[in-house]
Order: sequence, then structure tokens, then C-alpha cells
Amino acid sequence: MNTRMVLLSTLPLFLANTAESACSVDPTPVAFGVYSPFSGAPADTAGTLRVTCSTATVGYTVLLSAGGAGSYSPRRLSGGGHTLSYNLYTDPLRTVVWGDGSGGTASVTGAFALPGNIDHTVYGRVPALQNVSAGTYTDTITVTINF
Repeated sequence: MNTRMVLLSTLPLFLANTAESACSVDPTPVAFGVYSPFSGAPADTAGTLRVTCSTATVGYTVLLSAGGAGSYSPRRLSGGGHTLSYNLYTDPLRTVVWGDGSGGTASVTGAFALPGNIDHTVYGRVPALQNVSAGTYTDTITVTINF
């Protein structure tokens, strides 16, 4: 089994340099924009993980780390000594936490019959009514693809 890792960050996005291999991941940001602690609605957004494989019939699994909080329940954005709870999900209803398969999280799988790209949507949510200070909040998520 081969493993490929890149860094995915929420607000902003960083991509680490990685070696050439049969598959790669190209993430786009999961950016929540401006969060209002007074809104009764959660802040929802989405990003994309594009998996590109140069070989045919490659099955793969995409895992997301817990981030700086070290926990999936919930993940935490940090800024200026403060934190803001959030999470990343595999589904648009935001019911299945995207993780590494442990602690009730799920990973995402795919396969290629021909070389090409497959996009996987990463659904993000910051729950409503969190009393936080103004500032920029970030977290870095490690994306691992096993193929």
C-alpha cells in the first residue's frame, strides 16, 4: 500500500510539496468566510479534494486528520488564543464526520478504471451561536490517500 499526504487547511489552504506517485490530491479551501456568533444558523461551506491517478484500476481511500484539536468531536479552529468548534463531513446533510475511520468517523473511497480525476466534496460546518472573539481562525488538516 502506498500513502500520499498533503496539508489541507481551513482558512487558508496550504498544500505541502510531495513526491511523484501514481496518485495525488489537489485540495481547494474549506473557507467559512465571516462567522457571526449571533446568527441562529450554522455556517456551512464546502471544499473539494481532487484525486488524480495516472494508472488504471487504482482503488484508494481518503482520510482526514483530526487537526490541531486532536479530536474529531469536534475539530477546532484556533485564533488568538481562542477556539471555534467546527467539523468536516462526507455528506451534504453533514451527518457523517470525515476522518480516518476511527471514533465513529468515516473515510471516503474511490477507484479508477482509467487514469483521470475524481472530485470529492468536503462539507464543512461551524455550529451556530458560539461566543467567540473577532479574529482569524484556522486549522490544518492532513489529507492522506492510501492506494
